[in-house]
Amino acid sequence: MLKYFSRKGVRELFVRFIRQPESPEKISLSVAIGLFVGFAIPIGFQIPIALLLAFIFRTKKLLTVISTCITNVYTVPVIYPFICLLGSKVLGKKMKLKQIEASLKELMKNFSFEDLCNLSYDILICFFIGSFICAVVSAVLGYFTSYGVLTRYQKRREEKIVKKVTIKADSNIITD
Repeated sequence: MLKYFSRKGVRELFVRFIRQPESPEKISLSVAIGLFVGFAIPIGFQIPIALLLAFIFRTKKLLTVISTCITNVYTVPVIYPFICLLGSKVLGKKMKLKQIEASLKELMKNFSFEDLCNLSYDILICFFIGSFICAVVSAVLGYFTSYGVLTRYQKRREEKIVKKVTIKADSNIITD
């Protein structure tokens, strides 16, 4: 798994992604569902919900689960406070980033569901509003970005195949 954190590993994952034997719509929907779940659902519940949605929408399950990894133990300390701040701005709350970070840092230090339930109601509401907004935006961007990448790749691959066939046909005509 660590090999995917290198430049070569990221390239290998990207190549595997664009060479999927499915339609661009289905692959892009897998990415969009994964991103939506990755932002909208707190860590710990993401994978079962992503798998359920992938099953319901008949998308690529592994790609959907991988796409939920946008939020992980390394990105949560940055993403969750931003999500809470966004939610507080939308709701018109006067929350400061330092206040949100302190509350979330305390929760992450000794995580328990009891502590999660005792977290400020304002922070929880702001979290869910902000995460829903980020989920919708990232799902839409993820869908159209992956769709564009996949269709461009498939079009270029098709053009290369046509060019090879044309060159081969031309060389057969010349030799005959």
